[in-house]
Amino acid sequence: MAATVKGLGVVWGLATASSATFGSGALVQSANFGVEADVAEIRNSTGDVAALVFHNQRQTLTVEVIPSAATISAAQTASVLPEPGTLVTITDASDTEIPGTHTGKFICMSATKAKTTFQVPTPLGTAKCTAANGRLEIRLDRDFSAFDRR
Repeated sequence: MAATVKGLGVVWGLATASSATFGSGALVQSANFGVEADVAEIRNSTGDVAALVFHNQRQTLTVEVIPSAATISAAQTASVLPEPGTLVTITDASDTEIPGTHTGKFICMSATKAKTTFQVPTPLGTAKCTAANGRLEIRLDRDFSAFDRR
């Protein structure tokens, strides 16, 4: 993106681009879209700011998704994180600002997986629950081998 210069006119920066490809199946849970830029202050001979140069303008998008597919096994396969530097295409029919001038292409800067843990009090003790990758695990500090499985 071109630099926006406020104040005194100056020459600033060069533009380059690179890309890769990525595809996935996911249910979007939340998306945070933003616009930001780096700012350089240009000072005059007395040290006062004579111009602000807004450069390296970029759009940022943080997306939380749940991997999805027809089966749990296929959803786990779809749960592979994109590598940093991967070009990810995001579309949003209700918000035309997200695709913007770059047709919804964003470079993945980082990706993480998460799991949720919580505790549930029961008459038999506190159950420790972990949910991750389409799986719910419940643990209780108890020996279940003596219980009748019928």
